[in-house]
Amino acid sequence: MIDVQREGRIAVVTFRHENPLNPFSLAMTRGLIPLGAELEADDGLDGVLLWGGAGRSFSAGGDFADIRTLDTPDAFGDYLREIVSSYQALLGISKPVVAAVGGHAIGQGLQVALMADWRLGTAGSRYQMPELANGVPCPLGAAILEALLGRADMLHLVVGCARLDAPEARRFKLIDEIVPDDALFASALERLQAFCAYPSPAWRHTKPIHNGRLQRWLEEVREPAAAAHVASFFSGAADEHFSRILDGDG
Repeated sequence: MIDVQREGRIAVVTFRHENPLNPFSLAMTRGLIPLGAELEADDGLDGVLLWGGAGRSFSAGGDFADIRTLDTPDAFGDYLREIVSSYQALLGISKPVVAAVGGHAIGQGLQVALMADWRLGTAGSRYQMPELANGVPCPLGAAILEALLGRADMLHLVVGCARLDAPEARRFKLIDEIVPDDALFASALERLQAFCAYPSPAWRHTKPIHNGRLQRWLEEVREPAAAAHVASFFSGAADEHFSRILDGDG
């Protein structure tokens, strides 16, 4: 469900869930872990572009149908730990990484986009961390947003669960540019190629330092986050939300 194609010396990583909203399945989450290492090790690549495909969402969050198959605390806790590892794998790519965000970037989907160095969003794109309002903990989103935006903006987005349009997301610096829908891929590729034209040693020695801080922060919350999600999931707090999504009412 993750497709990797070459565009010259660029790796185009496309999330291809059968649902055009691109929920992150267990396989997609797990697939990012080795993929990050492979992209980092490939000397034939200068940069990486992440997107959900033409006319599709970047990702509307976790795949609840898959999540509901995790029927033991150990399995669910391991899944949360794998989410942390998937983020760390993306942060471990020292080459330029650009995310092209169309449609929805929600929850886990938004968090994946935030692992990129630069994000472009379409005029119609939408962004949200809705977890707390739906009975789902948000420790990873909180850690990422606090690292990127500061505590006040993190609290506004995580506690308020605000649904942001593209201009609002740009104001919060969740995205760096707004482009027309039909120009998303071309604009993202152009921006990435501009970054790849920078002298690479400076880029590739700088990025691991600032990304390393976020990687360590995520490592600190890995176990508490797993415990929080396990406790919440098996309490049934989010059952109504999961059922609504799976029934097509969310």
